Amino acid sequence: MLTLLLAQPIAAQAAPWRVQDELGSDHFILTGQSLARFESLDGQYRQSRGDSEQMLIIRNRILGGLKFGGWTVATEFMDVRQELADERSPISTGMINTLEFVQAYVQYTSNHFFADNDRLMVKVGKQVMDLGGRRLIASTRFRGSENAFAGARVDWNSGSGVDLKAVYFSPVLRLPDDRPSLLKNENEVDEILDQTRFYGGSLSVDVVDKVLNLEVTALKLTEDDTLELATLDRDIATVGGQLRYRPESVPLVAEVEGYYQWGESSISTASTALLDHLAWYGRVDVGWQFEGPMSPRVSVMYDYVSGDRDPNDGENNRFSSLYGIQPPDYGWTGIYGAFVRESLKSPGVRISLSPVNSVSLQFTYRDMSLAAPKDRWVKAGLRDSSGESGSDLGAQLNVKAVWKVIPGNLRIMAGYSNLFAGTFQQNITGKRFDTHYGFIEAIVDF
Repeated sequence: MLTLLLAQPIAAQAAPWRVQDELGSDHFILTGQSLARFESLDGQYRQSRGDSEQMLIIRNRILGGLKFGGWTVATEFMDVRQELADERSPISTGMINTLEFVQAYVQYTSNHFFADNDRLMVKVGKQVMDLGGRRLIASTRFRGSENAFAGARVDWNSGSGVDLKAVYFSPVLRLPDDRPSLLKNENEVDEILDQTRFYGGSLSVDVVDKVLNLEVTALKLTEDDTLELATLDRDIATVGGQLRYRPESVPLVAEVEGYYQWGESSISTASTALLDHLAWYGRVDVGWQFEGPMSPRVSVMYDYVSGDRDPNDGENNRFSSLYGIQPPDYGWTGIYGAFVRESLKSPGVRISLSPVNSVSLQFTYRDMSLAAPKDRWVKAGLRDSSGESGSDLGAQLNVKAVWKVIPGNLRIMAGYSNLFAGTFQQNITGKRFDTHYGFIEAIVDF
């Protein structure tokens, strides 16, 4: 596929090349993507893992279907596998999922359904999607495998700044989920978790001449253990939203986001005791676009994610990201993935540059500390229930470079994360060392 893309005349690259266009049909759908990424990590922060790791991720996905009138029937095949991992590598179903149909759905779309210029979309079946700023439900981009759901989704757009989404799903469990099978890239059909229900929706409204956008989200999750999977037995509601300020005349962009959760949950998959679940998450991000060489943009940000304040108070205060993704500002996922949206305080600054139209650079520096000193650093497997080890997890430098070699068809991305170790790790283990992670990947869209 890459050879075919490079063989296209330069003039033909004004618009991305798509195999869909070559079919010359309004009824057949065919799109795809191929990715290859090499990752390397040195200075393993996790307990009981090797000091250094390498992994090669290869991901291929093809979406095909038929479209007649407002009806679409489609399925997406995805294969994600690895090379170079060994017995001590941090491997999971979030990285590997071989030979799987991640989507298989029927979709109906209609314009002018309720009023002029509106649009209604109803999708039923196995699917992927984004909701709640991608922090509560999200399809993956950097991570290897997908978050898939089985159920129904309804989207309605008024055509004048109002967008309404409603969902009713059961999540899909990626299989196999044992280490030996993942290391061998073995295949097993994924399973729908019928005992888990996830439903709710969001309402997005443009106000103040479309300069300000308000999105409100409400979701309910109920889950119980199955024979194949021990869960947190959560029965929790999540309510919150985002406020975005993006004026055209002022080079300022601001976002404020927050969610509150309540209900019942267990503190771990091994526990059967249900605790009162009270947790919250907040984020502020303000960016300013400057004129000048490389179009610099500077953003300042702050995240707060509640953690379990006291292991003996009968409450679980850990915020649950439900089925959202780890934001890139927390560092890359893959074999790194040091931080998730749980018990975290993190101020930071981000600088974005564009030396030429086809190249972008981004540098993010964040301080990382536990929001609740008695809670865990989950990815490292470290906890001091007394709180005497403090909360300093360190500071993290995150770097990203993207080169659009053939815009819309081929891009190369490289990234780096450096975790400058904090005192929390040293106080518990007696050791203090930095972690270094880097990757390079090529992505072909066709």
